[in-house]
Amino acid sequence: MERPYGAKAFGYPTIWVNRFGLPAEKLGVAPDKIAQDMKGLLELVLGGA
Repeated sequence: MERPYGAKAFGYPTIWVNRFGLPAEKLGVAPDKIAQDMKGLLELVLGGA
């Protein structure tokens, strides 16, 4: 099992704002959410859909 790094290691929710539609990196952990723009971040922070 891979160990999470950064915010994920402390149990914080994580998001990757993938503006350019790039393939995901193989880091062993995945973000809780992937969004195409900053609206996805707002949804995660404010609890929206």
